[in-house]
Amino acid sequence: MKKLGIKFIAFFFAVVMLVPPPAYADPSTPGLPLRIVINAEKVTEFSKAPFLDENDVVFVPISFLSDTLHMRTEQNGTDVVIYYDRKKLELKTGETSYSLNGKTGEFKTAPIVREETLFLPLEGICEVFEITYKWDGLVNTSYIKLLSTEPEVILPGPAPVSSEVSLQQSRLNGNLANFGHVASTDKYHFYVKTSLKQDVLYRYDLKTKQTKQIASGELIYNLVPYGEWLYFLGENPDSKYYQADTIYKMKMDGTKRSVVGKKNDLARVFVIDKGWIYFGNWKDQQRLYKMKLDGSGLKKLGDVPVDYLQIRGDWLIAADSNDVYIYTTAGQKVAEFSLRGRNMTVIGDRLYMSGFSGDIVTIPLKAGPLQQDMLKVEHVDGLPQGNDIDIEVINYKNNIAYMYFKETSNLYKMALNGEAKPTPFVTIPKSGSVQEIQIAGNYMYYTVIYTKDGHRIIKRELYRVSLAGQVKPEKLYTVNQ
Repeated sequence: MKKLGIKFIAFFFAVVMLVPPPAYADPSTPGLPLRIVINAEKVTEFSKAPFLDENDVVFVPISFLSDTLHMRTEQNGTDVVIYYDRKKLELKTGETSYSLNGKTGEFKTAPIVREETLFLPLEGICEVFEITYKWDGLVNTSYIKLLSTEPEVILPGPAPVSSEVSLQQSRLNGNLANFGHVASTDKYHFYVKTSLKQDVLYRYDLKTKQTKQIASGELIYNLVPYGEWLYFLGENPDSKYYQADTIYKMKMDGTKRSVVGKKNDLARVFVIDKGWIYFGNWKDQQRLYKMKLDGSGLKKLGDVPVDYLQIRGDWLIAADSNDVYIYTTAGQKVAEFSLRGRNMTVIGDRLYMSGFSGDIVTIPLKAGPLQQDMLKVEHVDGLPQGNDIDIEVINYKNNIAYMYFKETSNLYKMALNGEAKPTPFVTIPKSGSVQEIQIAGNYMYYTVIYTKDGHRIIKRELYRVSLAGQVKPEKLYTVNQ
């Protein structure tokens, strides 16, 4: 079985067609029934019969797009939205103009309503989504070429998650997607001062406003508060190399620091839930494993690579550079699909993947066909016209995305339930760029780096600012490297 992907139906562009005339070149043949053939198979079931208009344009009911071509359709009065192959098509009944991912275009023929059903021009829809289409008027047949008609990924209903658990996991997930150098509880913020020589871990008391150093080491990241303990990744005490693949725990005042288990050099990323640590096993090509908090009960859950790991209730969402895998915490595989991007974050009941070209793909983690939506940023104030919009860093809270775009001098915020219009949030220092955005309660921590020769980091600064955005950001440290 071919691996299922977010692109439920991939297109086959190099098709040699046997019928030479272009679409609509030949008049239809009276008396012959109208047919639609997909990959040499005739479509026999329609909710409403397709028809030819007086210009030999084939119209199909909107249900044909969802039932047969597996597109996602939404209709609200005269407004219609169609999602397919990471594209969002917006149109209105009776109008030839449309918008595809924010860019306008024109159909040759407008969608129409007949017998209270919306019908759309089949060739126009195929052209918009780059589906290979041919009309043969001699036999009154529309030919559509698709690579596959495999069924889409179907998600089962996830176990219910309380609002408190969902909030805690979302806060953790968003920061782990940005190296996990910040974590928070109701009492404390924890943050790491990073440098080439040594990382230093601080605890900020929300009540007293006092900051205390509680740990240091060659590398400290992936901070995970759990119960009375703070877990994190640190250097392997037996290794001669500059790396962090050992899970530590310590009290939140910095005492009783120890390696989880007698010895482990296992992980590069992990999450904790209900007394278990879930991680990518460094000793087994980053495959998905779990073990108890004392290091016992080591068990392999899945034969999939784990570069990124998030949690949503009893679901583990793992990903490498090309694919996403969903497993239950018991080890049952839920789904697998293709999804490429730079930053994967699970917030509440949604998976967000930010990619290049300013797009944010959203996948609802709910029962039913795996569907996606996409917000595409078309313009950013402060970015020269013609520059590619590149989301380098992003994090989320309360349905708002906070992000940094390459070659800009601001951090931006953007509502995820409205138009894709980022607005400046805070200004970053001149000649600096943002490397990390992390959320702790009602505050944002962001790292500004300065480079030499375009790549070597020579200085690093950490700032904290209220998400209300009404006060000046507070610089927490500066490190010259």
